[in-house]
Amino acid sequence: MSNPAPHDESTISAHFASYSLAWKANDVAALLGHWTEQAFRFYKAEEAERFFTRFADVAAYFRANAELTDVMDVDFTAISLVPYDADMVFAIVHLQFNIRFARDARLPDGSLYAHRGKAMGGDNHVLALLMRTSAGWRFAGWSETPDAPSVASRVSIARTCARGRRQPSSERLFTTATAIKTWRLLVLPSLRIWQTLRFTLDKQMNMQTNIIDRALADLKREFPGIDGTVRGIVYSLFFLTNHFARTGGRILAEIDLSWGEYLVISTVRRRGARASLSPSSISESLGMSTGGVSNLLRRMEKRGLVKRAPCSRDGRGVRVQITARGCKYAEAALNKISANQLEQLEILPAAERARLYATLRGLVTQLETRSVINSLLETSRSTHTLRR
Repeated sequence: MSNPAPHDESTISAHFASYSLAWKANDVAALLGHWTEQAFRFYKAEEAERFFTRFADVAAYFRANAELTDVMDVDFTAISLVPYDADMVFAIVHLQFNIRFARDARLPDGSLYAHRGKAMGGDNHVLALLMRTSAGWRFAGWSETPDAPSVASRVSIARTCARGRRQPSSERLFTTATAIKTWRLLVLPSLRIWQTLRFTLDKQMNMQTNIIDRALADLKREFPGIDGTVRGIVYSLFFLTNHFARTGGRILAEIDLSWGEYLVISTVRRRGARASLSPSSISESLGMSTGGVSNLLRRMEKRGLVKRAPCSRDGRGVRVQITARGCKYAEAALNKISANQLEQLEILPAAERARLYATLRGLVTQLETRSVINSLLETSRSTHTLRR
């Protein structure tokens, strides 16, 4: 059983980072996109009463979560990989979460949710199963174990997607068998593995500043033909994205905003206090699905952060505008997050920060131009084929 290749480690870490952003955006379509339905095996959330062994139940659970919550701040750190074979890897991950239930949250039967408006948070350890697919690494299994009780009482969100159906005895037996097999396969033989992993994780925490160097050293040893500078840039961008998302998430939780809400109001606000955008423009700007943006805007409208009105041109489209309340939130969040980011980046002298920005700006411009050119060429080829 060999160790995962360095490029697999970076890809899987990026997969967890992307999964974290999907949770912050409360985007169900994006969450499900991180999973493989064909190779799905099991899912066990901390508050769920049973293992899900059907992918449809996981999708229903995610949708129930999205309807009940306003804030879903999830971060993954200390990722350690335990390979099974070339196409299957177990990941042991630390999960930190902060949730705020919507003030008007309702259960599927229309009744008000007992914990609406309340917040909860805590730390978990996750055992995740990842499968290599044609689209890359995807989750196939997931089981959460709490480090300690949550700040607020645990709530069985999973009940909201059960639709009153008692689990058949055959499914209960299969679920129990799955849990026993997982325990026998991974937990009982793993005491020595856990000691090794704990030492490794402690070592990584003490050498955090060298995380990129160590990854590149492994890459150079195993794949000497790959450009280490390019990989170093990509690794650094992944690390920084996750770092600033985590620190910014804590600030937003204090302000009572989710990442999705902040991204929407800051996107519209920076165009002017009275500016308005179409939902499709917001979706394109944030890289979110139109369904995810639509659900987010509906919740924000209920909170009084935005308002939607028919387009003045033809009356058929919809424009999104920030309310006075939303402007206050946007300005408070932007000022606090900007101050926090400046404090962290002041490690670099001002001249060095300016050079770094100029370099990154040039890279973004070049990649954006290349993307536009490729899109035009593809359109031209499609048009030529139709004419023939």
